[in-house]
Amino acid sequence: MKIKRILIIFLVCMMLMSTIIFADSPPGIYDGLTPDTGLSGIGDAILGIIRGIAGTAAAVSVIVLGIRYTYSAPGDKAEVKKKMMPVVIGSILLFGAMTIVDALSEVAADLF
Repeated sequence: MKIKRILIIFLVCMMLMSTIIFADSPPGIYDGLTPDTGLSGIGDAILGIIRGIAGTAAAVSVIVLGIRYTYSAPGDKAEVKKKMMPVVIGSILLFGAMTIVDALSEVAADLF
């Protein structure tokens, strides 16, 4: 019964995080690349993939730890909080670094 609740909560969270797109065809990583874009276009595509994977991993880990925190005994909640802090700090550092890399990429694209 407990696993069923956790699974339902997880599925609801995943449905709320998804977006609905009405498109003719799914975009590929190389759509819109021309010979002029070169490394900049490929770098942006790679950063987009990394951002998607990292965002999904961070969201899933926070959801799992949140569920563990909710269902844990009062004495075990401190243990879960200790596990949650590195995940939150790592997510902040990761997305901060990605933002800095995006800004540097735009500046470099303007210069060259």
